Amino acid sequence: MQERFEELLRLLDENPEFLEALQDRIVDEKAILRAFQKRAEMREAIRRQILHDELLQLPELVRQLVEAQQRNAAQQQENSRLIRQLIESQQRHEAILREHSRQLQEHSRLLQQLIESQRQHEAILQEHSRLLQQLIESQRQHEAILREHSRQLQEHSRLLQQLIESQQRHEAILQEHSRLLQQLIESQQRHEAILQEHARQLQELTAQVRRVVEVQEQMARDLHDLKEWRKGFDGLRRGAELEKEVRQRARIIFAGGRGGHPESPFVSRLLKTWLRTLNGDDPILEAAADPTAADLIWSKGGKVIVVEVSVKVDRDDVDRAYARANTLRGAGIDAVPVVIGDRWTSDKVRTRAEMRGVEWYVGKTLSEGFIALRRIPDDAEDAEDE
Repeated sequence: MQERFEELLRLLDENPEFLEALQDRIVDEKAILRAFQKRAEMREAIRRQILHDELLQLPELVRQLVEAQQRNAAQQQENSRLIRQLIESQQRHEAILREHSRQLQEHSRLLQQLIESQRQHEAILQEHSRLLQQLIESQRQHEAILREHSRQLQEHSRLLQQLIESQQRHEAILQEHSRLLQQLIESQQRHEAILQEHARQLQELTAQVRRVVEVQEQMARDLHDLKEWRKGFDGLRRGAELEKEVRQRARIIFAGGRGGHPESPFVSRLLKTWLRTLNGDDPILEAAADPTAADLIWSKGGKVIVVEVSVKVDRDDVDRAYARANTLRGAGIDAVPVVIGDRWTSDKVRTRAEMRGVEWYVGKTLSEGFIALRRIPDDAEDAEDE
């Protein structure tokens, strides 16, 4: 049998065509499948020869990649939630900053009012300026913190981009990133608490400044009223002194003549006689038209001079002199209205005096009619006025 098998092999070696024909008849697909089914180690060896180790590990790699992607998706959702919280916190922060800006503008306006209303309180303003400088420095520090937050957010974006590009290190970097985000949110919350405390302090400071402004404004009003009262008092005193001076120097002012205050006996008798001729005994006249209320009644050369004296000659002075002289004219007296003072309240008052025929001696200026009165010959006796 062995010899026959060896002879067969020799024939096959010598005739390759016989070997190929024999293989086609013996080795078919069914024979190969039967061989695979009977020998598991042959199947495993053939699969390793055909697919190699890399392809055989592909299912396990795919499963691991799917699990990693699922973990990444969950981490991405958590990151999105944290980023939304950060954006909302940033928006609240910006609203607080806008309110700070508005309060600072209001604060500046109140400070300007305080400076304009009370310059003498420099010490208070300096202290206030110091507080404002501290607030500005605090604001600058706050802006530096905000810039650092912005830088950290930019760095965070860069880290996120690296996470996307580096899939193998994704999980470790995401965990670190979550920790950094949590720290940033906690820092932001502390920052918001600080900002709220700053806002409360700023409101208190604004209220204090408003109260100071109100006090200073009231002091300014009181000081103004005091100055006005002082001016009025000084005006009354100067007016009384000027009236006394005019009465004492009347003979020099009018270059002669005689007369005096309406309450003096001599002038009082004359006025009573003149006024009685109007409408019976003791007529009742309006104060503005009553010669007995004049500052000085002076007689010279047949003319009666009705004088109103005022430090600042105004429209009322002109109108009173005119009305009181006009009353005496109604009694048949040649009366001339005159105003004497230090200055006019306005050019319009002087023009009104010219239009109503009121003569004047204001400041160092004399009207032509006043000069004419001084030139009237003095026919009065040289006697002391009563």
